[in-house]
This record gives sequence, structure tokens and C-alpha cells, in this order.
Amino acid sequence: MVDNFEAGRRRFLQGAGIGGTALLAGCTEQLGLGDDDEAASESGIGIVASIDQQQLQEIQATIQQEVQEEVQQEVEDGELDEEDAQAEIQARFQEREGEIIEFIEEEIDAMRTEIGDEYSIEIVEEFPRTGAVRADGEPEELIAALELDTVQQLVSASDLQAPEEPEPEGE
Repeated sequence: MVDNFEAGRRRFLQGAGIGGTALLAGCTEQLGLGDDDEAASESGIGIVASIDQQQLQEIQATIQQEVQEEVQQEVEDGELDEEDAQAEIQARFQEREGEIIEFIEEEIDAMRTEIGDEYSIEIVEEFPRTGAVRADGEPEELIAALELDTVQQLVSASDLQAPEEPEPEGE
């Protein structure tokens, strides 16, 4: 549960890092140095927010502990059997994933504010599950945004097209 959420973000960041060459190619397109019309149709660049990992882990651990305690109490009270307890823990954690997403959205909002205060970069779309946004702006400003504390990295906009919701198991 907690590992799945963190693993998804980690896979996104690793995959996005591999796309660094594509990112540079996108910047040359914006500068008018490239000649690939197909790449130009993909507008924007991805900006990944710098998420406070310690606070994120604390939120996840708190939710996990609360859910486990609730389910354990139900098992002790005879309301739930041991065999169904693990599935119930997972289901309840997923129900509370909104609290994690809310925290990440707050981090994205902080990044959006800082970028807006410093640059004329336009945030076009948010991807809260990965802690990233798609943005448009001058290449020089996009690169300069890396100096902000709230910005972790730039990625290719195509890396942001990952599904927002994980596929339900068994479907």
C-alpha cells in the first residue's frame, strides 16, 4: 500500500530521468532549433515538485497505523475474521489515499506560487499522483526554475501522460 504509492512515484522519476535527452530535444524545439513537427505538437514541459519526503512518509505511516489498529480492533471484537483483515487494511488505506494526494497537491501549490512569483511560466495541468505539472514558458525560464527550492526536476511532457489512477486488481 504505502510501498505501491512510493514505488509509483519512484518509477515515474526514474523513467523521467531516462527521458532527459527528450527533454533537451523539447527545449530545442521551443527555441526553434529543431525541425521535427511531431515533437512540437506535444506542448509544454514537465516540472516535478520537490516533495518533503519525511513529511510524506509520516503521513503514510500515520494512516497505515490507524488503519491497522481499526482493523485489528474489529478482528478482536469478532466483526472481521483474520483471513479478510489484510484485504480490509488495503481497501481502507486506498480509501484514505486522498489524504496523501492532498499533501502532494499542497506541495504542488507551493511550487506553483513560487514559480508564479519568479517567472512567467504557465502551469497548464497538474499530476498529483506523481507530484508534477505540465507547464509552458520560455526555455530559459523553465531551466532557471530548477534553482527554486520547490522544483525537483524538469521532465519531458510525454513522461507525464502516465495514468492518474492505478488499474484495479483483477480487472
